[in-house]
Amino acid sequence: MKTIRLGFHGLDQIAIMFLCLGSINICAIPTQAQSSMKALKTHSELKQNQQAIDNYSKALQANPKDEKTYCDRGSLYVTLKEYQKAIDDYCQALVLNPKDKVAYCNRGSVYAEQKEYEKAFDDFSKALHLDPKDGKIYVGRAKVYEAMGKHDLAKRELAKAEKLGMKKD
Repeated sequence: MKTIRLGFHGLDQIAIMFLCLGSINICAIPTQAQSSMKALKTHSELKQNQQAIDNYSKALQANPKDEKTYCDRGSLYVTLKEYQKAIDDYCQALVLNPKDKVAYCNRGSVYAEQKEYEKAFDDFSKALHLDPKDGKIYVGRAKVYEAMGKHDLAKRELAKAEKLGMKKD
């Protein structure tokens, strides 16, 4: 009798199949929830964006207090250029966890994309207050300063990022 071993790739396909059929309750047991979340990420990676959004939404119906899932779905909305939906998800993540620097940075990036530079700068500043040693945040602020035409301030932020180990692009 042969033993068939499935790697993560095979498990992902099985989890996706069950999610598509709607037969997995992601809150049922921890390992099932982990498999479901892994499948959600696989949907995103496979560019099955609408299916991934639907599954993130189902996950949020089951667990509406999961700020990471709001951030993940928000990031997917960004790839689809659905910026207001992304902002809404990042806002909800921040309601659930006001100390989520990633949500501030992600929302700040969306605001910058929308040319709402003051809001973008405020979000990057809040993230910086939470983690002043994260060089990526200084880079985000530098990009906002640059977009605002404040080149000297942008250079200053990039210098701070470089001191923290970020390389110049």
